[in-house]
Amino acid sequence: MFNKITGYIYKTLFLSVNVICVIFCIHTHHFTTNELKILHEIT
Repeated sequence: MFNKITGYIYKTLFLSVNVICVIFCIHTHHFTTNELKILHEIT
């Protein structure tokens, strides 16, 4: 039970960090096609 909850929290945190990074990259206009490829590989 505890492992399931912590796993869920880690997944949510990881996704949140990814979303924040994407938003930040788009906002600062430093988003390259290379970064997009890496992001697609991660998800």
